[in-house]
Amino acid sequence: QSRLGLRIASIAPLCGSPLHGFNVRPARPMAVMSIQGSSDSIIPANCTGSSCGPGGSTVSSDGFYYAPIGQVTDVWGTANDCVGEGRLYPTRYEGQGSFWCMASEGTCRAGGPVVRCAFQGGHTWPFATTVQWARTIWEFFSGNPLTDETRTYEAAAAAAVAKTSDAGPAPCDAPGFV
Repeated sequence: QSRLGLRIASIAPLCGSPLHGFNVRPARPMAVMSIQGSSDSIIPANCTGSSCGPGGSTVSSDGFYYAPIGQVTDVWGTANDCVGEGRLYPTRYEGQGSFWCMASEGTCRAGGPVVRCAFQGGHTWPFATTVQWARTIWEFFSGNPLTDETRTYEAAAAAAVAKTSDAGPAPCDAPGFV
């Protein structure tokens, strides 16, 4: 298991999903904002009818199977102890280019929100320029920093790894690494 995952506060995958069979619970709760185009055929967010693969997976244009976004957010929602109904997750670009976001797993009690965003488009950036996309993600990251709770997970994992490893510190443990 990567220790780097214990040092990351939030992630924001764009036009991506885990391969079928690799949609696993993260090492610790973490805020996630997943963004997909509604007509992405490279890595579709969902499957419908005959476009479904094994286990309800989506089928990409090159024949690979991916976890549908609903299954992905369910896994992260469980990890983040989310409860309640999904609700709108407002951003400054709500409605532009049919862009919208939902806290799809309700209110999360650990790690931060699990947010699903969609826009009318394919396997590409959600806006005409990358400025809006970058600003949306930056605001999400800024609102979900590492907390004492997430640092506790990091410390416990570092102690566990130190007990089992005699190979010396990992590169990310070098002095000055933030």
